[in-house]
Amino acid sequence: MAHTNLGDVVKGEHPLADLINKVYKKFIGPRIGTGDRDLYDVLLTPIAGDFNRIRANGEAWGVAAQMYWATEHNLLANSVTLVGRDWHGAAADAFIGLTKAVWAGALYVAKSCCEWMQKGFIKLADLAIKIATRCVQLLEKIFDLLAKLGKKLVPVAGQLKSIWDLLTDGEIPYVDEIGDLIDLVEEVLGLYSSLEELVKGINGYLDQIGAIADAVGKVPSIGSMNDAAEVGRQLQESKKKMDENRKKIDEASQQIDGKLAGLDKHAQ
Repeated sequence: MAHTNLGDVVKGEHPLADLINKVYKKFIGPRIGTGDRDLYDVLLTPIAGDFNRIRANGEAWGVAAQMYWATEHNLLANSVTLVGRDWHGAAADAFIGLTKAVWAGALYVAKSCCEWMQKGFIKLADLAIKIATRCVQLLEKIFDLLAKLGKKLVPVAGQLKSIWDLLTDGEIPYVDEIGDLIDLVEEVLGLYSSLEELVKGINGYLDQIGAIADAVGKVPSIGSMNDAAEVGRQLQESKKKMDENRKKIDEASQQIDGKLAGLDKHAQ
């Protein structure tokens, strides 16, 4: 997705836009850690991602889960048919036991983890879209606040230069309005921090799904119950870590929902 700068979008529609941006970059940005970056660039850059692609990743993991589930079902069904009809004795019983305990178990774990991946990506996409939508509303609110501040600072267009000189000399009127703006921008940036925590949880998922794939890949070479136990241990350990990351994702999601609710008053 191409980068969009709201400063370019509103150019020509708001005569005070350039001065407003100067005020932000000079006096507000340094106070909240964004330096001399354009205000609109600060607010839009973190939401410039392709959320539909994120959702598509989630759907792909869902398809993978279905494939694992179908493979497990077919494997068990065919094994039971084979043993029940054409194969009998201790070896047949051992084969059924191995199929149920190792192969079916491994495929079930892989299927469950793929479902977690699906839910994680879809949750990431949904919350990112909610944040982006709310930020669009907040951008309008921020711009209105900046415009009102600019009009107070610049009663007539001919005073633009003198007002800028006044500000650069350190005489800043309307401190309350600037304080309100700082609070609002910091709340928006706080949403991005929560979204970063959500992404960390997704990355944890990705790390463990690789470990699970390695464990499943070892199943065909299992030659003893000790080998089977080791594969089972690896699967359970990876599943446990994925569960921990799932909790992190849930916590980050709750934080984002709470912050979005707290921002409702600004988006009215």
